[in-house]
Amino acid sequence: MGGRAADGGTCVFGEEVPHEYRLSDGPRLTGVWVLVVDDMRSVQQRVTDILGRAGATVTAVGSADEALEVLQRERPNVLLSNLSMPGKGGSWLIGQVRALR
Repeated sequence: MGGRAADGGTCVFGEEVPHEYRLSDGPRLTGVWVLVVDDMRSVQQRVTDILGRAGATVTAVGSADEALEVLQRERPNVLLSNLSMPGKGGSWLIGQVRALR
């Protein structure tokens, strides 16, 4: 699965992960807090499930505005965002994150 990046390049949005996917041999993310930003609830749930099984603490929000509210109060270890959400997308959010530094 892929798409077209804002700069015209190709980017990968994700890949199908088998439902029985196991993280037993993969990296452990215990102690890592990930903020997931995506307007599609199904994507939020899938990413939360996969990262949670790896031991991460995950907060999922549905918009760049919601993510910015979280980021103004707290700092997750990782920000994982959809870049092409309707309205204010991930690219806008990254600019706002840079301004918070």
